[in-house]
Amino acid sequence: MSDTPEMASTENAQPAVWNFRQLLIAFFVTLTIHTVILQGTDPIGPVLIRFSWMFDGLVLMRILVALVLNEHGRGWLFYMILLYTSPIWISFIVAMF
Repeated sequence: MSDTPEMASTENAQPAVWNFRQLLIAFFVTLTIHTVILQGTDPIGPVLIRFSWMFDGLVLMRILVALVLNEHGRGWLFYMILLYTSPIWISFIVAMF
């Protein structure tokens, strides 16, 4: 086997670090959406707000754990998608009960 620059660079390449900037932007955008839009005039507005704030808190704790542990990989994409879609599925879950 010959050591070519392509092989050396792929062997030493490390997975990408989590994109905390994008995660925090997603967190604050959805926190604003949860606080402003989900409350509305609906009688279950306070329930939606409480549930969404608990969800936001759990995701924020997970982001902080990833920051402390200096996690690598693409796991942050899951949490970003989860945050951006949360107003939709939180409304559906609360409406089911």
